[in-house]
Amino acid sequence: MSSAQHRLKNARMLIPFAAALMLATMYLLSGCAEAAPAESSSEPAEPVVMGAEIDYPWNELLANSDKWFDSDEARAIADSCIRFQVKGEGGWQKGMGNVHKGDWAHSTLDNNATVSQIRFLMRVYSQTGERAYFDCAMRGIDCLFDMQYDNGGWMQVLNADGTYHAHIALNDNAYLNALAIMKDISMGSGEFSDMDEDYRNRAATSFEMGLRCLLNLQIPNAIWCQQYDEETLEPTTGRSYELPALCTRESVDIVLFLYEYAQENPDREDVGAAVNSAINWFGDKAISNTSWVELNGIMTLAENEDSATWARFYEIDTGQPVFFMRDSSTHYDVEELSAEDRNRYEWYGNWGEKVLKLAPLNI
Repeated sequence: MSSAQHRLKNARMLIPFAAALMLATMYLLSGCAEAAPAESSSEPAEPVVMGAEIDYPWNELLANSDKWFDSDEARAIADSCIRFQVKGEGGWQKGMGNVHKGDWAHSTLDNNATVSQIRFLMRVYSQTGERAYFDCAMRGIDCLFDMQYDNGGWMQVLNADGTYHAHIALNDNAYLNALAIMKDISMGSGEFSDMDEDYRNRAATSFEMGLRCLLNLQIPNAIWCQQYDEETLEPTTGRSYELPALCTRESVDIVLFLYEYAQENPDREDVGAAVNSAINWFGDKAISNTSWVELNGIMTLAENEDSATWARFYEIDTGQPVFFMRDSSTHYDVEELSAEDRNRYEWYGNWGEKVLKLAPLNI
């Protein structure tokens, strides 16, 4: 039994306070405390700090009603998208408008970049009819085509050959965002209803390539890793503390996306089989009655009867939780990590609860 398990009972009484403190801290640090602009607001949306980058709260903005996208505020943000589009590439940097050097000065899918600007611009165009917004979005779509490898995967950053940014990146939903937007374009749904047949066909081809690649990347009888080598399609290293490993957080959203697609396309037995395999894996790996909370200033596993947790990473060969430090050293007990390393990363979370609510697909 690990030292973390020994502490579960002692932590039970501190769960409510610690959980509330943790959530409040994460909420503030993520920048999510900024609310989506109300339709009646006369003030433009301000960029917020998200993942150490100043950027617009794209998810909140895109949740606005169609009418809002004809507002002065929406137009101002769309104008900023035109201004900060990466010249010669067509995508956007993460933290649009920030000054970047090196790889991050190029178009990227990291932090929801590029796909968010495309969707936003198309929403504004659909309400205003302003061609400049449409043309800018189309350059972004062309960039997404350029960022897709012949094997179907998407790179994290354009023009970053020879670095880990060139890897096929599933982390932060980079891959999934690109796949989803290709699906919507191919179907002419929502803001993409004005897409011509040529682009819809190109997007349909891109989507099928991306879907097949994603299925190929799944580890047999398990889930997905964070990043893969763009040539060999083998799991590979990102940052120094993100070595090849099964990754739960990213895999959850992949499972949810594939589950919906399999329901819409019951003839795709390959998709259904991938989903069922992942559902079984999450069920086997659930750590029941636990939460990942802050106690005495240090993140730890604690007993909680109403929750289940999963490690962020699992060793590919053994299937056991694994933890990496900045020096790339590997550990199998989170309490072997320093307090700094334990607090800087989401080593555990309840991500898999969404998967366990899914009924296995009939295939």
